Amino acid sequence: MLQLAVTTRFNRVAVDTCVVPLDRPRVVGDAPDSSASFPGPVVEIEPVPGGAQIGPVLLKPGGQLTLDLGEVEVEFTVVRRARMPRERLPSADIRMLVATGALLVFGMWWDTAHRWAYTNPSVVAELEALPAMWSRLRGEPEEVEAGVEATPAVEQPPVQLLE
Repeated sequence: MLQLAVTTRFNRVAVDTCVVPLDRPRVVGDAPDSSASFPGPVVEIEPVPGGAQIGPVLLKPGGQLTLDLGEVEVEFTVVRRARMPRERLPSADIRMLVATGALLVFGMWWDTAHRWAYTNPSVVAELEALPAMWSRLRGEPEEVEAGVEATPAVEQPPVQLLE
């Protein structure tokens, strides 16, 4: 698709640049409904196949037309719309999506475990007793409060497996 770049200069310094799509007839200049505003006459732009008709001048892509209005200079250039590189196109970052999904699943699991523990206190009490039971089965000494003597662990003979 072709576009019209309108650059307005004051004393040879660019003060405004506007890109106007050439999809329909446009009006630029000092008019209320203009696509690009600059002080001076109203200029009608008509899109034609392969360019733009600005007054009696036909501009092809890359062509320029300069309108000199004293200290104000307006330059019209017909350009082709540049394609956006693939890496600049908006897309989702897969790493961020995976991290968000993992965090969401972990949070849902944590909330479910908390609710289960809250509604089943007897099971939680049994689970809290498991570490002490395992240490007794392994013959490890239990933690002793200060001032209380612990009973020695009973040694059991090794178990022999029958073949």
